[in-house]
Amino acid sequence: MNKIYYLAIAAACALSSCGGGDGKIKVEDTQIAGGLGDYFEVVDKPYVLEGEKGNQLKVELKCNKPLNDKQQASCGIVVMDKDGNTLDSQNASQYWSEYGLHQVNEGESYIYTFHLDFPHESKPAKFRITSSFRDESATASSVSSYSSSSDDDEIEVVEESSSDDDWDSALDSYEEFVDNYIRLFKKAQAGDMSAMGEYATYMEKAEALGDKLSSAKGSMSSSQVARYTKILNKMATVVQ
Repeated sequence: MNKIYYLAIAAACALSSCGGGDGKIKVEDTQIAGGLGDYFEVVDKPYVLEGEKGNQLKVELKCNKPLNDKQQASCGIVVMDKDGNTLDSQNASQYWSEYGLHQVNEGESYIYTFHLDFPHESKPAKFRITSSFRDESATASSVSSYSSSSDDDEIEVVEESSSDDDWDSALDSYEEFVDNYIRLFKKAQAGDMSAMGEYATYMEKAEALGDKLSSAKGSMSSSQVARYTKILNKMATVVQ
């Protein structure tokens, strides 16, 4: 399951009553699990759940060693209550890279925003960050390894040659999905409860879109990255 699907879930949650706790939440471990932990760490400071539903968390990551342009990474998160019970677990995507991490120099920080999904009555107390990491700089071959966000095992993945058509088609579907969500969200804000009736269909489309994006071959071009970022920002603005 990829980052797009998680964002879609977060967006759908904005239409319903998911979300929950508010107030402060602390870092359980400043070490990021997975390969990104060799490059970034979580800043140990007080964190506060934000947003109207108290389900948005902005985590500060400090760069200890900059990433190069052959490395890709994304983050996941595990949120727990004070007793260590997991309230929300979002795996880091193996198919999506947080490009902003590449813009950070040693000693600088990057803010990674998570949209959480936990039971309304739960009380999140702490969190830890996981990661997916791919390094293509060590070899000229198309074989890469990802660091699992859950158990740090390595999974070998063979990438096929890049296909602009694959990504263009996937981005077309993603943009259509976002536009439809915005329409649905505005209906709900206006008090049109028929929007909730479309919730199940919306989530089915989110899962299908996740599968399509995960099956796209190769890496995005610079123009596709720019388009993807623009669409992602449009979705994130509405979710907030």
